[in-house]
Amino acid sequence: MADNTKRNTNIHTTYLYGATAPQYTPDYEPLDTFEEALQERRRQAREEERRRALRRQRRLLEREKRASRMNMMAMCFATVMILGLCATYIGLQSRLTANKNQVAHLKEKVLNLTQENDAREKGIVTSVDLNDIRKKAIKNLGMVYPKERQIKYYHIDKTDYMEQYKDIPTGNGKSIFGLLFSN
Repeated sequence: MADNTKRNTNIHTTYLYGATAPQYTPDYEPLDTFEEALQERRRQAREEERRRALRRQRRLLEREKRASRMNMMAMCFATVMILGLCATYIGLQSRLTANKNQVAHLKEKVLNLTQENDAREKGIVTSVDLNDIRKKAIKNLGMVYPKERQIKYYHIDKTDYMEQYKDIPTGNGKSIFGLLFSN
């Protein structure tokens, strides 16, 4: 047997080449008892269950990472939207304040112009001397005060409505002011 046998120990088993049948020898020591084999199977089952639990836990962690990334992106998007809305609101408020200030400035300007117009109107009214006008009307135009029989009184109802049946005569084309200031 020593001459025609070869041993191949590349793998974990030993093969014999030759006339005899190969004999399988395991790489590990066989367990002595059934209980030890049962304990070994239980240990391997626990180890396999532990590996499965670790794989499940890794998958759950990956899902949580993805979910937390999505939540973070959603929170960032919501934050950007809220900041944009706040910026828009602040811009609108500043425009509103500017418009209110402009309206107040224009109202003040209108008030000043109204006061200036009133002052000029009073100046014009006070610059006209009614006694001078009366004198010119009596001397130059021949104006006389009406006599009592020339005055006609009429009664006005309490309503403000009046009907006009004829047009008001225009006269000779000159107004009373034109006649007064023609000199």
